[in-house]
Amino acid sequence: MQHLLDNPEIKAIWFARGGYGTARIVDSLDFGQLVKSPKWLIGFSDLTVLLNHVYQQYSIVTLHAPMAMQADSNHVLYNQNDIADCFKIITGNAVNYPLPSHSLSKPGNCEGTLVGGNLSVLCSVIGTESFPDTKGKILFLEDLDEYLYHIDRMVLNLKRNGFLENLSGLIVGGMNDMNDNAIKFGKSAEEILFEHTQDYNYPKYFGFSAGHCVPNHPLIIGDKVKIENNTLFLKAFN
Repeated sequence: MQHLLDNPEIKAIWFARGGYGTARIVDSLDFGQLVKSPKWLIGFSDLTVLLNHVYQQYSIVTLHAPMAMQADSNHVLYNQNDIADCFKIITGNAVNYPLPSHSLSKPGNCEGTLVGGNLSVLCSVIGTESFPDTKGKILFLEDLDEYLYHIDRMVLNLKRNGFLENLSGLIVGGMNDMNDNAIKFGKSAEEILFEHTQDYNYPKYFGFSAGHCVPNHPLIIGDKVKIENNTLFLKAFN
């Protein structure tokens, strides 16, 4: 990883897969060369640590997007448009996505720097230099295969720390394959997020297709984005 960061001939690092481990190496990496010569870091899920770390510490934008293994047309999460959008963004082309209609959404226009990613991973770095400043930001959250009471506990953690109060906007992506106990929690992951943010007046959009789902729309972490007329607009950099 250090070699890839330091090599000026490499213009992007597209991670093969997620899983676990980024938090174990992030403090051992030297980002000096990346600061001198920024390059795209592309991935999601466990890469939430790295994507937010390099934005928060060095103001470098990254790409929350499918892993390299998902560019294989035989992969269960393969989506041709996702891969095409990745290449549009890293070659300097703007993209935009319509935001879906959802019963829990509170539509509105806003703009701000996009931060976030996987909820579980993000909560694991609270209190570290990898956690992004959320004030005035548009926060994106997604997750997979968690118990619903775990979701509630994590969202409460964000709320009690004040990380949900002063957002510019909230985008909730895929909340898939959630688990429950014999005694049901009584709310879906989306309903939990709605409950804990319902007193805040910023726009909120639920059901956006990004994360552990198909499509997994690429998102630029650390860049200013705009929501207008129920559409998310991204710009892009070479």
